[in-house]
Amino acid sequence: MNESIIFEKEYEVSLPMININGKLGIFGLLNIIQDLSSQHAEVQGFGYEAQIKLNKFWVLVGQRIQVKKWPKWNDKLRFKTWIRLLSGKIVYRDIEFYLEDNLIGECSVSWLLMDGETRKMAKLEDFPVTVRAREDYCLPFKAEKLVKRDEFQDSGERIVRVTDLDINNHVNNTKYTQWVLDTIELQYHKKLFLSEFEINFLSEAKLDDHIKILRSEKGASEVDTQFVGLIKGSDKPVFVSNFKGKF
Repeated sequence: MNESIIFEKEYEVSLPMININGKLGIFGLLNIIQDLSSQHAEVQGFGYEAQIKLNKFWVLVGQRIQVKKWPKWNDKLRFKTWIRLLSGKIVYRDIEFYLEDNLIGECSVSWLLMDGETRKMAKLEDFPVTVRAREDYCLPFKAEKLVKRDEFQDSGERIVRVTDLDINNHVNNTKYTQWVLDTIELQYHKKLFLSEFEINFLSEAKLDDHIKILRSEKGASEVDTQFVGLIKGSDKPVFVSNFKGKF
């Protein structure tokens, strides 16, 4: 199969990627996924420079990740990614990652194409570069819209700083999860096995915005917690994210 359809890349779990337990954490994994997706887009011809030239931009909508095992420092991982067969306005990217020959995790990422001038959704046919999709297989799940819960409690606050911004002067998508992680008590970081992670990106956060983070918890022995980020004073949701796992 054409290598531009299924893109593969190896990553070594380096020191900046690991958490306090000496393993790859969700923040490190999200940064790998961002890099992997960007490199594959370049190979297929719809990377950042092409987007600038065409004034059409891919906007991240959501992610869903399932993990069987978190690799440790210095482990070498092999990632495979492809675009799911196109259907409708949302484009889905599938990702698998392996430790040696063992599949240890899967990820679905959803995107929309936006027009840089109108700031509205663009049609895929308006993008002159052909998005080459895999037709023979897709993951058994995909990133979908999350249902916001009704009852929450305060979890913390964050002011958007320069180091949170990406090349477009928007908050880097990985930073929202880092903010959530910073609101979780240390004892839970030490003993939680995160098996599933989901996030929806609902609106933009900009420099100096005050973000209020709320949490809603279910269960005791098993973790099923939802986090919501709101722009303080407006109750405008920026993101909603679900964490599931066990202690």
